[in-house]
Parts: sequence; structure tokens; C-alpha cells
Amino acid sequence: MMRTASIRLEASTEQAEALAALRSAYADACNRLVPIVRAHRLWNRVGLHQRTYNALRAQTPLGSQMCCNAIFSVCKAYKAQKELGRIRKDTSIPGTRFDRASVHFDKRTYSLKGETVSL
Repeated sequence: MMRTASIRLEASTEQAEALAALRSAYADACNRLVPIVRAHRLWNRVGLHQRTYNALRAQTPLGSQMCCNAIFSVCKAYKAQKELGRIRKDTSIPGTRFDRASVHFDKRTYSLKGETVSL
């Protein structure tokens, strides 16, 4: 069963700046993937991971799991476009920008310790 939690963080100024930097780096990583998706018509998570993971790790400051999460976010966005009928076999794939991308955290990128969240 999947569960989603939305909680408000009480972050110091330093922590807020670090989260903003993470969000910026995550959006940049997602935007780096878009041309590859468009050029190769590739929004399969495994295929995109195999084609882009090493370059993404080398070109961005993101850790291993965050790179995997960026790949997941891009694949999810393009699969949603396909389900809405915006991607067809006979047309080019539309571009997408991840300017205000929310960072995808999963069980490998956070931990709960009492009332504290470690990201």
C-alpha cells in the first residue's frame, strides 16, 4: 500500500538554503533528461536509467538515489503526457520544463527519528 505524507518542515535559514539548492539541482537534472527522452522516444524508467545515469551523476551534484528519483520524475511526467494523448507515434515528443519541480523523496532518501526528519 502506498502512502503519501505532506508535512510542514521547520527549517533554519541554513537548512532552507540547502533544500533550495537541492531543488534547483534536482530540476536541472530533470531538465538534462528531457532532450534524451525527446531524441530517443525513451520514457521507460529502466531504459532511461541505463542511458543516462552515469552522465547524470557526473554532471550534477546529486547523490545516487536522487539521480534515480530524477529519472523517475521525468518518466512519470512523460507517461502522464502519453496517457493524456499528447504523445502520438507519428508526432514529435513535446518538450517539458521542470522549473518548479518538487523533489521526490522516497524511503531511501529520508528517515524519521522521533519528531525529526533527516533528508
